[in-house]
Amino acid sequence: MLRTVTMALLLRLARPLHTRRLTRLYADVRPGTDYVPLTPEELIPKSPEMVARATRVKEEHPERFVTPADAAEMVRKGAALIDVRTEQQVLEHEVREGVPALTAKNARRIALDNWVIAGGPPPMLGGGGRIVVCTCTAGPKSALAVEYLLQFGVDAVAVAGGLKGWDAGGLELVDLFEEDEDDEDEDDEDE
Repeated sequence: MLRTVTMALLLRLARPLHTRRLTRLYADVRPGTDYVPLTPEELIPKSPEMVARATRVKEEHPERFVTPADAAEMVRKGAALIDVRTEQQVLEHEVREGVPALTAKNARRIALDNWVIAGGPPPMLGGGGRIVVCTCTAGPKSALAVEYLLQFGVDAVAVAGGLKGWDAGGLELVDLFEEDEDDEDEDDEDE
């Protein structure tokens, strides 16, 4: 019981420290006065709120939506490729009919929902002037991620059509379950 209470207390104390570090990191970047924080409803895939906001972002920032081929070229030149879906969404949302858990090869999975909870994007996305290429299943969530990152001065674009567009463009997807099995096979060989 004491251990559980101690862990809970430590977790509560850690959150403000993390938030303060993010605040210092982005101290010279001020969110635009017209930016409205994302709501929980806007983070729900296919919700009317998400679709409406994503549509507005696309209208306000059309230059921030790139073809899958252009996105792949940006990644080849050093841009970071980020899958902004939650783990649950990765497992449930099918990029190809009947095949769960697909993402772009070499994409890091860093959920937008976690950025919102933390009060800012992960520090790794804010430094060095590196372009961030965001993707999700079909595009709306990555549109919201681009809008969010722009508020923190991060140069971000979204893959038009998301991973479905990526796949339709003939670009490589990986099955996360097969990746895990390959990692386990390598571990077995090392023993």
